[in-house]
Amino acid sequence: MRLRAFTLIELLVVIAILAIIAALVFPVFSNARESGRKTRCLSNLRQIGLAIQMYLSDYDDTFPMNRFPDAQHPLSHEWGALQGSSYNWKRALLPYLKSVQVLECPSNSYLWSDEFIENFGGEGGDESNWAWQLKLPISYAYNGSFFHEGIPIRVLGERYQRARYLAEIPEPSWLILLTETRVNYPDLGGWTLTQELVLRSGAVSGKGLLQSHQRGVNWVFCDGSAKWLKVGATCVPRQRWTPYERDQPLYDERARNLIEEYR
Repeated sequence: MRLRAFTLIELLVVIAILAIIAALVFPVFSNARESGRKTRCLSNLRQIGLAIQMYLSDYDDTFPMNRFPDAQHPLSHEWGALQGSSYNWKRALLPYLKSVQVLECPSNSYLWSDEFIENFGGEGGDESNWAWQLKLPISYAYNGSFFHEGIPIRVLGERYQRARYLAEIPEPSWLILLTETRVNYPDLGGWTLTQELVLRSGAVSGKGLLQSHQRGVNWVFCDGSAKWLKVGATCVPRQRWTPYERDQPLYDERARNLIEEYR
């Protein structure tokens, strides 16, 4: 008795069915993997937020500066005078963190990149790495709209950069403390939300400056709480970037549409 072989048409039908199944299943696996990475990233941010709470306890409710002055970057009355400093809030928190790996988002492909326009000392990773043997990765940033060291100069009319105080925040559970980042700066402000990531080679990545997960970003707030939110939710109906005019939207309707599905 002879066995009947598959015809070419039957083989093509089977291959087509397998391709359809693969197309349906692979995105599910990919989403599940990214969901796990998002959860791990959120756990990292919670640990960093806890470290900041411990720092506040040790330093009389004073936050670490975004960038600290050093020998090459003294305090100044100019907005960006401390940019490229050898010491920032990440290094100030190292005694409170279990390991440097807490500063790594598992989804961030720019952890050690040296492709940014301002690449201090030719080092990849964090802006301060030029001065240290212990290198820090890129993944998390201060809310620069409030914690940038030059904000008291620009907004409050003060003479020099300084740290921020917990007493300056009327609603800690609402104000953003930390966000995710793809660039080497220690902070990202609300002004960066509509900017695209541009590399030193001139290439535009089609991505934003904030590291994202499934069209949203992980955030830590000044009370130590952490959650995943769409970027637009930090802008409307109340903005979460500064305690000033916090009842007003951060962007108009056109700009909000640009950041609704963040990449």
